[in-house]
Amino acid sequence: MKNILLILIGFLLIQFSACNDETIEPVVFGSLEGLVIDATDQSIISGAEVSTAPVSNSLITDAEGKFVMNEILAGEYDLIVEKDGYINGRETIIINNNGETQVTVFLQKKSVNNFPPEPPTNELPTDLSEDIGLSVNLSWTSTDSNSGDSLTYDVLLYSDNTTQFETIASDIKPDSFLLDELTYGTLYFWQVIVKDGVNDPVYGPIWQFQTIAFPDNRILFVRRVNDTYQIFSGDEDGNELQLTNSQSSVWRPRYNPQRTKIAFISLDGFEKHLYIMNPDGTNVQKVTETISIESFDEDYMSFCWSPNGASLVYMNYNQLYKISPDGSGLELIIEIAPNLSYAYVDWTNDPTTRLIVRTSATNQYDGDLYMLNLDGSAEEQIFSNILGRIGAGSFSVDGNKILFTHDISGFENQDGKQLNARIQVLDLNNNNFYADFSFEKPTGTNDLDPRYSPDGANIIFTNTNNDGVSVKNIYKVKLDDITEERMLLFENAEMPDWK
Repeated sequence: MKNILLILIGFLLIQFSACNDETIEPVVFGSLEGLVIDATDQSIISGAEVSTAPVSNSLITDAEGKFVMNEILAGEYDLIVEKDGYINGRETIIINNNGETQVTVFLQKKSVNNFPPEPPTNELPTDLSEDIGLSVNLSWTSTDSNSGDSLTYDVLLYSDNTTQFETIASDIKPDSFLLDELTYGTLYFWQVIVKDGVNDPVYGPIWQFQTIAFPDNRILFVRRVNDTYQIFSGDEDGNELQLTNSQSSVWRPRYNPQRTKIAFISLDGFEKHLYIMNPDGTNVQKVTETISIESFDEDYMSFCWSPNGASLVYMNYNQLYKISPDGSGLELIIEIAPNLSYAYVDWTNDPTTRLIVRTSATNQYDGDLYMLNLDGSAEEQIFSNILGRIGAGSFSVDGNKILFTHDISGFENQDGKQLNARIQVLDLNNNNFYADFSFEKPTGTNDLDPRYSPDGANIIFTNTNNDGVSVKNIYKVKLDDITEERMLLFENAEMPDWK
């Protein structure tokens, strides 16, 4: 029995010790004493309703205008005082632990002669304005006959893409508001609400304005943004606009001939696939579902649109496919030996609907250029096994010439490095080479990815140092005067397209 008693006492001591190890936060309270006074004549105000937010208590001032709140949880509160005939009073108070907070609240009488403010006028931009930029400073004018009133404003906005007003500014004092990040070609509606703190809010008229249309940029290119390729559009003056903001890289953008869609390559997991989107970067849709786009020569791997925009042609290593932009109608055009891979394809804009393709082996210098019909027939070798790496560019407008690049240095290594890649033109009617279009190319650089302008009068291309890691820039040169100085269009940019 004695042993059992000792064990029980030991157990109780352990439990008591464990309980003492736990820290219990105390609940602390304070109190509030206050007085409510008329701000004009300093008279006391009895019968005023006093409350706090967050809610802790609510009471009425006594005959001497006083109130007392006991045992309020310590913390910060808004003290709200309301009385008929007066403008509501609001004060910020802090209740301390075991402390007494004192406050005096002055209430302003509502005047029977206090008139509401006038509805806002003199709006800018003026109602029904058009071609407004994507950032605009909204402004207005509102007056109040009561000089003592302080006006505040709410600003409401909605567009033709939404269904209801959104409050974009509340209780602001300036009679203007900077509105940015608007969208192109959108009709916006806006409204200002004027408040004087006494009368009911005054709603202004609903005004509207139209933003500028989406730029008709005819040049596409890609640029590295946060370690991923993103697609941009631009014009010949160097103005540019980012179209994509994808988590993974998107590259090789190509307009369809009608410039109503942009196709491009992007990753889906570990596979590369074709996608299309609107010219403004919206409505992205995957085209290739079952067979991805792949090549031994990933640097030049490409695809092309048909002249009517109804089809896309792309490669999966040694196979060439045709597919509709909606992903239907997948069709094998031609298949070559498995030790070879297609690396480039373009479709003429002439009635013969010929394709020009470049093949590549695992050795990227082993490149051949072929002409063939859309059904894969009448394959004709243009040239083969030229010393130095080649890269096909684009057909001329009439389909009789093709731009391509050739590293004339003759240098070859296992990485496919180029030392002096230059733009050349091949006449497909007689297989004759035209003049070198890299006349002004700086020594130690490569010209890559040449494309004809839509009118055939210019060439757009990428130039970069031959070290393989330097920044790439996009230039333009006139075909009728290849000795004219190159025009820099876009810095830190590559893979251009021009439609």
